[in-house]
Amino acid sequence: MIKPQSFYRHYKDKPYRALGIAHHSETQEELVLYEALYPNDLGPLWVRPRKMFEEKLADGITERFRLDTEANRRHPVQRQLDAYNACDIKTFIDCFTDDVIIEDAVTGKPHLQGRDKMEEEYGKMFASCPNLRCTVLKRMELNQTVIDEESIDGHPRGDGVRTIAIYHLRGDKIARVQFIM
Repeated sequence: MIKPQSFYRHYKDKPYRALGIAHHSETQEELVLYEALYPNDLGPLWVRPRKMFEEKLADGITERFRLDTEANRRHPVQRQLDAYNACDIKTFIDCFTDDVIIEDAVTGKPHLQGRDKMEEEYGKMFASCPNLRCTVLKRMELNQTVIDEESIDGHPRGDGVRTIAIYHLRGDKIARVQFIM
């Protein structure tokens, strides 16, 4: 199963990120849209039939593309998402800088400042909402900024809460998050 926005490694050891599933306009065949994460004269975007992306090579053992669990685990935005979905406050908070700011992207008004305050507020939400689940609908990245379109279920505001989250990174931590809800 293809995991959109996840990192994969080709059997020739080149890194890629699966962006999502597309459909051929004439045949409706499922195609994987993916991005090469290394310099490439032909450009970064590629498409391949899903069956071919998921297949094993002739030896029956080697996967053409394998999920790169280590790369996925290292990415702070993906780590915080996984921890959010597990309601794991310690792992979640570890993804953020000590001086993190959570703010409204439209007004610039801060909702939370500092990791301690964030741990307190999110800890309460995780305890009271055990079915909390965020699904990334789309993800874009440029330099130290990640923008996710998200749908959240099990949230105090109800299911299907849609939001845009703009994550600003500092090194391997999230320093600022701006939300549009």
